[in-house]
Amino acid sequence: MRFVEYGNPKLPTIMLVHDIGLSYWAYTDIKDELAKEYHVVLPILDGIDEEFQSIEDEANKIMMFIHNKCDGHVYALGGLAFGSKIVLEVLSKNSNIADYAIIESVDLYPTKGLSSLAPKVALSISNLTKYRWFSSRQAAATGLPKELNTRYHETLKSISSISFEHFIEEEYKFTLPPTLKNTSARTLIIFGEKEPHNTRMSARYINETIPYSQMYQILGMTHGQFSLQHPHHYVRLLKRLFRN
Repeated sequence: MRFVEYGNPKLPTIMLVHDIGLSYWAYTDIKDELAKEYHVVLPILDGIDEEFQSIEDEANKIMMFIHNKCDGHVYALGGLAFGSKIVLEVLSKNSNIADYAIIESVDLYPTKGLSSLAPKVALSISNLTKYRWFSSRQAAATGLPKELNTRYHETLKSISSISFEHFIEEEYKFTLPPTLKNTSARTLIIFGEKEPHNTRMSARYINETIPYSQMYQILGMTHGQFSLQHPHHYVRLLKRLFRN
């Protein structure tokens, strides 16, 4: 896992974890605004450089970075979709690692039984990533604006079928760790009005689990659209969270 840093390291640190198939570039506009007032860290999840293994493995690498480079604590820790699952894992492992947390578009109730098909699904996806029509369709489902389709296509092509297989397995077997209830992070749980019912249920479940949490529904939006297509509004919402 690599970490890309922006802004003054002496300022409070905000770390944002991207979704599957994305990378640090998905947060370009957000980090440009936040880096004026904060130290921004964007992890690049394994799967692009090294093989992706598990959510727990990614969480441990993030915790090691925070321990070594941020004195064991960050101001805010956020994630999008799969990245949110990694954030939840981190919060469950260290209850005081962040003052604030941002969870967006996470689904804790994926279709049952699909994990057993992970090898076949991963191979199919890996074979299809070379086609732009496929990556364009996936980009739209992810919530990306069209101007980022080319970067998404190139990133998706770089992920091996083994990493895809592990991504799928982890996506479907992840459950909220019992120790998540101990986190002290004030947590904002974001979901779009047009997201599937599973995402709404997931937001409610996380809200019931984390003591200092609140749900925030974005009207008229679907998966990932808020942070990926409306970065200025996303930053504004984060700053409102920090003020409260």
